[in-house]
Amino acid sequence: MLLSDSSSLYDLDLQKTREDNVEELVSGVNVVLDGLDNMKTRYLINKTCAKHHPLCFQGAIEMEGNVAVFRAP
Repeated sequence: MLLSDSSSLYDLDLQKTREDNVEELVSGVNVVLDGLDNMKTRYLINKTCAKHHPLCFQGAIEMEGNVAVFRAP
């Protein structure tokens, strides 16, 4: 992500992602960034984003990494 103003401030809302709150957590966002290391939560986020949110997945192991963007229909 390229920021035009490096002095920008962001509010973080750290919460556990659960089936009963995942819709609320992703509502009102333009894209969901998945940097998770937990497969249960990753599947939950993927299932939710498949309905109506772009999902950017990224992962790295040792010296290799990958990035993929998935768009909802």
